[in-house]
Amino acid sequence: MATDLFQSRDPAVVLHRIVTMALALTEAEAAHVLLYQPAGDVFVPAPGDSAVGLDERWLQRQGLEATQALATQACAVGTVVDLSLSTSTTPGALNLPFLTSGQRPRGVYSIPLRGPATVLGAVITYVTSPEFTQPSMDVVNAFARLAALALSTAQAFAAEHSQRLQLEVLDEATKGIAAELGVKQVLQRIVETAASLAMARPTFCLRPSPLLFTPRRGHRWSRPSPICQACWRAWA
Repeated sequence: MATDLFQSRDPAVVLHRIVTMALALTEAEAAHVLLYQPAGDVFVPAPGDSAVGLDERWLQRQGLEATQALATQACAVGTVVDLSLSTSTTPGALNLPFLTSGQRPRGVYSIPLRGPATVLGAVITYVTSPEFTQPSMDVVNAFARLAALALSTAQAFAAEHSQRLQLEVLDEATKGIAAELGVKQVLQRIVETAASLAMARPTFCLRPSPLLFTPRRGHRWSRPSPICQACWRAWA
């Protein structure tokens, strides 16, 4: 189980494997994932095609409110919530999503995906059999912890990869801008930067020729420094 969950660093692939394993563990016919968004303090359906066995009305968010209540409850208690045992305490329990068969589920499991201090989401699985066998809650809760770790690892890797790509794009753009600037503009920018670092005004009179710098009229070089004496005295 752990090997399959951690084989990929793609969050979409990890979510698909989490759903597949949750279906097998709970002997369910349908499942989907809700991801937690801290900014809005809300659970939303995971993007992509991680949902399995739900009627197309799920795309119009039919039954979403009930599943959000289940996800909130499971993440609050930190353990699997079995709707067949907690229907009376679950808001919106009678408005659960339809399955592809057109049936309403007879049993629902809300499996929390959370770390020690972070809520990631929940996996919701649906059972239609009138006589379904309740899975071992210890096994499902152990799976929940592994799934949460695999998902958080994949999300962290994806975020790092995205940041690295952005830095690479920025680096290429910087190189392109530098290539388009003339030598004089680049050198003047260097002088201004050096002057600002030295807490001084950029009073240098650099005027580059193709091979060397030439001072302004009336100024002369102070060798070996590439700054003329008049400008050096004004700056110093």
